[in-house]
Amino acid sequence: MTDASHPPLYSSLSTSNLTPSVLLNLVPLGTNFTFQQGHLGHSQSATPSASIQGDIQCKWPGSDDNDRPSFRSLDIAFRGVERSKGLDDIELTDQRIVLWGTGAPGGSNDAGNDLSITRERELKEGEGIARSDFPPSTIRFKLDLTPDLPHCIHLGTSSLEYTLTATLYPTDPSLPPITKCSPVHLVRSSPSGSLLAGLVVPASTDPPPSITPETLSVSDPIQVGVRLARTVFRRSEAIELRTRIEVPGANVVQEEGLRLRTVSAELVRIIQVGGGGGAGASLMGSDGAKL
Repeated sequence: MTDASHPPLYSSLSTSNLTPSVLLNLVPLGTNFTFQQGHLGHSQSATPSASIQGDIQCKWPGSDDNDRPSFRSLDIAFRGVERSKGLDDIELTDQRIVLWGTGAPGGSNDAGNDLSITRERELKEGEGIARSDFPPSTIRFKLDLTPDLPHCIHLGTSSLEYTLTATLYPTDPSLPPITKCSPVHLVRSSPSGSLLAGLVVPASTDPPPSITPETLSVSDPIQVGVRLARTVFRRSEAIELRTRIEVPGANVVQEEGLRLRTVSAELVRIIQVGGGGGAGASLMGSDGAKL
C-alpha cells in the first residue's frame, strides 16, 4: 500500500506526440448568418452565382508568443456526400484549397488571391517581426458552388449533407493536424425579379415550372379540382390553393357510403434515384401538392 503521508509518484508524460493547444474556428462572414452567399442554381453567365464564404480564426491561448507552436500550412475543404442505408456513399462535390503556408497560391508566405484570402498581419509586440510559422488570426476563404448542387436533406435512413473542414498542419510531422468541421446547409433560392430567369431545371422535370395558372383534377371517387396561380414559388412565399369539390351523386353517398370530413393539402418532396444509364445527378428533388 502507498504511504498515506506521501502522494503517489507519476512518471512525466511525454508531449512530443500531443497536438499543440490552438483554437480553430469556422465562422460565416460578419454580416451573415450562413456560409452560403448568392442564389444557388440561378446563374445567367459563366460566373458562378453562389459560393461558400467565411473566416477561419486561429487563436493561441498562451500569453507568451515565444511558446507558440509552429505550423506549415492551413487548408479548407468543402464536401458533399449522399448517404443511404445499405448503399455506398455518393460524393457530390469535394473542393480543397490551401489558404496559408506551403502550397498556398503565390508561395508559402503570400496572401494569394484577394477574393479567397484576407491576411491579417500579426507582429510580435515590441519587435515588429512577423511570425511566418504561425497563421494569421483571421483568414478569409471563398469556394464557388456549381449550380447543380441540390438542397441538403436529413432523413432517418438517408441524408445529403455538406461540411466545411479546416485543417492546420504542424511543422513537426509526428504531430497530428488540428481540424475543425462545421455543417453547411445549402438552399436553392431565386433573386428578385422573374421567377424563371436563370432557373436551372433538370431535363426530366415534367411538367416544367410555369408562372401561369395550373389546375390539377381527379375524378375518382368524386370530381375534385385544385387551382394554383403558378407552379414555381420562392421559399418565403405562401402557396395559395383554390379547391373546388363537386356535389357527389346520390349513388356515391347512399350506396358507397361516401362521407366528406375534411379537406387538407400538404407539400411533399419526391426523391428519385436515377438509374438505367440516364444522364444527370443521382439524386433529384421536386416539390408537389398532395390531397
